[in-house]
Amino acid sequence: MKAYDLVKNMTVAKFFYKGHHTHPVIKVGLVIKDRTNERMITMYVLRDGKQTYTLSNAPVRSFLREKIAKYNSVRRPVRERLGINSQQMQQSTLERQEITELMSVIG
Repeated sequence: MKAYDLVKNMTVAKFFYKGHHTHPVIKVGLVIKDRTNERMITMYVLRDGKQTYTLSNAPVRSFLREKIAKYNSVRRPVRERLGINSQQMQQSTLERQEITELMSVIG
C-alpha cells in the first residue's frame, strides 16, 4: 500500500455518506494531505458502516463533498443518540477532529 501524508490539523473526518445505499452510512478516516480539495475528501477509511479497518489495511477512498449527508437524511434513532435538534437538521454531518479524538470516534 502506498503511504500518503496526512493533513496536520483536524486529521480525522467523520460523516454520514449518501452513496448508493438506502440510507447514509457512517465513514471515519484520516484525511490525506495533497489529495483533498473543496470538491472531494480523500482518506484512509478506518470505519465504513459496521466494518472497521486498522491503518495498515485501511483502503484509500475519495468521497464527493456534495454526497455527504445532512442530519435530516440520517435515521431518527441515530439523530436522537447524537442529540441533534431541529435547528441542526440542514447542517452537514461532516465533523473534523484532531487525531487525539480518534479513539472516541472509532468506538
